[in-house]
Amino acid sequence: MGSFLKLTLVSSVLLCLTACSLDVSVLGKKQSQSLSVGTNVAKGIFPLGVAKFDVLNLASSSFAITSDGTYVIATAFNDDCPIAYVKSDGTFKKCLIPSTAATHIKQIALDSQNNLYVSLSSTSPTDIQKVVKYNSLGQLIFTVGNATGTGNGEFNTPGDIIIDSNGTFLVADVYNCRVQRFDTTTGSFISTFGSQGTNNGEIDNMILGIAVDGSRNIYIRESNGRVQKFTSAGSYTSTFDGVTSGVGSNFELAGKIAVDSGANLYVVDGISSKIHKISPSNTHVWTYNGASTSDPLNSPLDLHFGSNGNLFINNQQAIIEIKPDSTFVSVVKAGSPTFAFPTSIALEGNGKMLVGQMTGDIVRSDANANITMTINTGGKIPLSIVVDSKGSIYTLLTTDTQVFTLKKYNHDGVEIPNFASTLVTNPLSIAIDENDVLYIVDKNGSNVTIKKVSTDGSQIGGDLATGLLTAPTVISVSPDGSNIVVFDSGLIRLNNAGNMHAQQYDTSGAPGSITSSFGMWQDGDGHLYVTDYAPTKELVKFDNAGTPVGRYGQSGMSYGLILKLPFGITGDIEGNVYVADAVGKNVQKFNSSGQQQFE
Repeated sequence: MGSFLKLTLVSSVLLCLTACSLDVSVLGKKQSQSLSVGTNVAKGIFPLGVAKFDVLNLASSSFAITSDGTYVIATAFNDDCPIAYVKSDGTFKKCLIPSTAATHIKQIALDSQNNLYVSLSSTSPTDIQKVVKYNSLGQLIFTVGNATGTGNGEFNTPGDIIIDSNGTFLVADVYNCRVQRFDTTTGSFISTFGSQGTNNGEIDNMILGIAVDGSRNIYIRESNGRVQKFTSAGSYTSTFDGVTSGVGSNFELAGKIAVDSGANLYVVDGISSKIHKISPSNTHVWTYNGASTSDPLNSPLDLHFGSNGNLFINNQQAIIEIKPDSTFVSVVKAGSPTFAFPTSIALEGNGKMLVGQMTGDIVRSDANANITMTINTGGKIPLSIVVDSKGSIYTLLTTDTQVFTLKKYNHDGVEIPNFASTLVTNPLSIAIDENDVLYIVDKNGSNVTIKKVSTDGSQIGGDLATGLLTAPTVISVSPDGSNIVVFDSGLIRLNNAGNMHAQQYDTSGAPGSITSSFGMWQDGDGHLYVTDYAPTKELVKFDNAGTPVGRYGQSGMSYGLILKLPFGITGDIEGNVYVADAVGKNVQKFNSSGQQQFE
C-alpha cells in the first residue's frame, strides 16, 4: 500500500469527517511509531478529549445519578455508547455497552450499590421485552422477561423502573397498564397491580412514569396526563390535579415524575417545557421553565433527586440543577471535543501527550485534556509523531498532493530546520527506539529503504531492507531496536540488520488479518499492537512468536467506547496502549489485556 493509497485513505477520512454524522469515540493510541522513550505513563480520565455530553443524543430520555454524583444516561440512538457515564461537570467517563441496540433502551435506574437496571423493548427484527440488571462492573446479573406477554414477569413494553426501599424494584408494564414488583437480588416476580380503564385506580392506555415516596406509596403518570397515588400494595388513594395557567387540570402529555422526602410531587411537562411541583395536599407550589432566556427548558423528559436533595433535570444535551424551591443552581451544557480528528500520538513526561490532528497541527495535552501548546504544521497532516529522551519532537507530515515532509521541533515547539534533509527524499513513516535512534522509511523513485538516523540528523550505517519493500505505510521498532516491523500490504518483520526475520506474523486468518494500518507499537516483552484501519477498525495484538492473541476496540466489551477510525498508536512502560481515533475525536487507552482504561 503505497503513498497514493495512503493519501487515498486520508482523503476518505476527510470526506467522511465532512459527510458523515460523527459522534463519540474513544481516545487514541499513538500512530504506528515507536515507544516514547522513558517511563512515561499518561494519567487522567480516558477516553481523553471527548466533549461534554458528546456521546449523548438529543432524544436521550432517561438518566440516573450514582452515589458519587456521576450521571448515567441512556443515549437513545447512539449504538457506540448506549449508556454513558458522565462526571458531574459533564466530562465523559465511560460507556456501558449491553448486547442490544441503543434504540431498544427505554429507561434506566440505579440502586444504592450502583447496580444498573435497564428496560429494553423492541418488536423488530426480534421481539424483545425485558429488564436486565448489571453490577457496577458492567457484568450481567439477571434478566426478567423475554418476548411480549401478559403473564407474571412478562411485559408489553417495560418502561420506568423504580428501586424500592425493601429490596424490591418496580417496573411500569406500559401497555399492559400495570406495575410489576420484583426481587432486586434474584429478579424473581413478587406481585402486580393495575388494569386498563379511566376510573380511579385504573390506568388509561399507557404508563409514562412511576415514583415511590418515603412511605413506599406509588405514583403513576398516565398517558391522559393524570397522576394517581397508590399504596405499596397497589390500592388507590388519590389523584393529583394538573396545572394549566394556574387552574386545576390534567398535566400535559410526556415526561416523568419524582417525589421528594416530603412527599412533594414533581411532574415534567415535556411538551410545554415546564416542571411543576405539587404538595402532598394536592396544591400547586411552583412551575419552573428555566433560569433565564439563555438557559430555558427544552422539552425535558426526566428528572431525579441528587444526594444533596436538589433536583436534576435532563434538558436534552444539558443537566440543570435546581433547589426544591425552584432556585437555579447550575447547568452543565454540551461542549466541543478537545481534539480535531487525531491521527498520531506520542507520550511525554508528567502525564502529557502530543496529538497530531487532521486540521494541520500538533497539540500538547495535559491529563485533563487541556491544550497547553500548539504547533502549526502549515495545514499538513501529522501522520506520525515520536519524541526522543531530550523531549525533541519528530513528525512526518503529508498533504493531499502526496508530499511527505520530515520535521523536527524542540520541546517548546520551535522548528529545528533542515533535519536530515540531505538524507531522505520522500519519507513515508518514522519510529524511534530507546537509544534515540530514528528509523525512517524513505522512498527514492522505486527504491524503498529504511534509514537509521541519529538525533543530529546523520545516518547510522547503510540503508536497510533494500529490495524488500514496495509501498509501506507505517514502521514500528522494538524498544531495543532488535525487531523492526513494516506494514506493506501486510506485516513484514525484519531484524536489526534489515533482513527478513525467521519468524513472521500470522495474518492468514481472521484473528490476525489486517487490511490496512497507520499505527503500530511494540512493548518491551515482544508484543506487537497494530491498528486495523479498515474494515474492522480494531486493535490487533501479536505475541513475540507472531501469533495473534487478541482483537480489541469493537465487540466483546462491557464497558468502553467503540473505535471509529483508529490511526496512530503508542504505548507506555506499563504496557498500556493509546489509540488516536480520528473519527471519534479522542484518545483511548487499553491495558495489555485489551481492557479499555478509564481512570
